Amino acid sequence: MREGEKGGEKPRAKWGDGRIAFTALLPEIAGELTRKAPMSRIYAKHKTRLGVSYRQFIRLVREYRDQASDAAPVGLPGLGAASPSPPAHGRPRTPLYVGPPEERTFHFDPMDAYRKKYD
Repeated sequence: MREGEKGGEKPRAKWGDGRIAFTALLPEIAGELTRKAPMSRIYAKHKTRLGVSYRQFIRLVREYRDQASDAAPVGLPGLGAASPSPPAHGRPRTPLYVGPPEERTFHFDPMDAYRKKYD
C-alpha cells in the first residue's frame, strides 16, 4: 500500500487539484450556468471529475463570476450580470442636508420626586 492509502480508499488529492479541474471544466460549467441550470445539478454532474466539496464548488463559481464581472462590465448572463446604470439627470446630485440634532428633552433629577412628595 502507498502512503496515505487505507484499505480501498482513494489517496488524498493534492492541494489545488480541484481548482485545476474546475478551470479545465470551466467552459462547460459556464455554459450550464448561462442556461440557468441549478448549481446543485451542475455539481452533481461534475462531482467525480472535480474532486471538491459542494461548498468549495460554490466558492469557485463565485470567484469565477466576480472575475468575469470585473473583466467584462457587461457581465455574463446568469452569472450576476452588471446592473444597468441609473439614468443621468440634468442637475448634479448634492448631498442630503441633515440639520443639527434636536436638543435633548430628558432631564433626570432624583430630587424632583422628593420635592413632589414633600412640597
